[in-house]
Amino acid sequence: DLFAPGSQAPAAAPATVAPSVVVGAATEEAERAQAPSADSASPPPPAPVEDVRTEVERLINSLRSRQGAGKPATTKAVKALGQIAKTSANRALITDAGGIGALLSVVTNDGGIDLKRRAVGILGQLASGNKLACDAIKKAGCISPLLEFVTTAGNLGENDEDGGQKLRLAAAASKALVVIAGDDGATRATISEALVVLFSTTSPPTQTQALQALGAFVRKAANCDAIVETGAIPRLVEIVANGSEIGQRSAAKVLARIAYDARKSAVIIAAGALSPLVTVLRNGKADDKAAAAHALRSLAHDHESKAAIIAAGAIEPLDGMQKYGTPTCKQEAAKTLHALGERVLDGGCRSQLRDENATLKRKLEHYEPKVVDLTQDDD
Repeated sequence: DLFAPGSQAPAAAPATVAPSVVVGAATEEAERAQAPSADSASPPPPAPVEDVRTEVERLINSLRSRQGAGKPATTKAVKALGQIAKTSANRALITDAGGIGALLSVVTNDGGIDLKRRAVGILGQLASGNKLACDAIKKAGCISPLLEFVTTAGNLGENDEDGGQKLRLAAAASKALVVIAGDDGATRATISEALVVLFSTTSPPTQTQALQALGAFVRKAANCDAIVETGAIPRLVEIVANGSEIGQRSAAKVLARIAYDARKSAVIIAAGALSPLVTVLRNGKADDKAAAAHALRSLAHDHESKAAIIAAGAIEPLDGMQKYGTPTCKQEAAKTLHALGERVLDGGCRSQLRDENATLKRKLEHYEPKVVDLTQDDD
């Protein structure tokens, strides 16, 4: 009797577990191991609107309380508002809470140049894409101090006392002016003159930022007219000829936008723009070459302008760009060559190209007798 008193019961056989159950348990364990715990780092959820509104109001009240010009509390509040103003919803909260007036008080009264620059930048942010905010900023009286920052910086250099900071403030003010009042006919001429003053500075970084602001300004046809009337075209041509690499590129882009009709194209060509643009085509880096090709295409409005561009020697470097350039260079060169050939080849330039082809043939014929047939045996 297997279960007689004193005998031991046999050990129970191990239970057989279905393979699918084992795999399922392992999978669940792996998922639990990979799932983030409550303590793991993750991006914080956006703060509730009411919390942001409360913080905005606190910061603006801090500016209004005038806790000391340039004191840490003022600086901290402006920096915090700059961070909050990165979204359109938050910019609306700042505007609704009276932020424009508080920031203007920093611009006009507080002594720190860098603090003014930050406040100017926020005003530009508030105005971006918001006509109501633009109108409110203009009504508050912001245009006059912004213009002053720009126009008084024209004779400054990076090495002047506070010159670097003032130039950076002027650059920020130029960008804000274009955003806030770039469509305003009442200030168009004044802003045009201020931008010309700023991009004529001897500071390459400031010049570049001023040219970028100018590039945004001349997106409007009426603003292009205003810039031409200031006599700025020769200065832009000079920058294409002798400016820094980014300055040349920026100036070429501005010229391309200004040359939206044959009259302005003629003004730019008369100012001597073709030769430096062709030089950039030959010697510039890829982005510079693409900008120069675009500018030449923008200048090619009629037979006269196209003939002048071809006579300036643009065909050869454009052809090289189309064959060997970067994808962007190839595209810009192809468009420009097409623009030059579409109407000009049936006119006076056909004979010029025919003459150039005949000259090349004569050169080849001159060297042809000197070609040696290496397949022949020497006598």
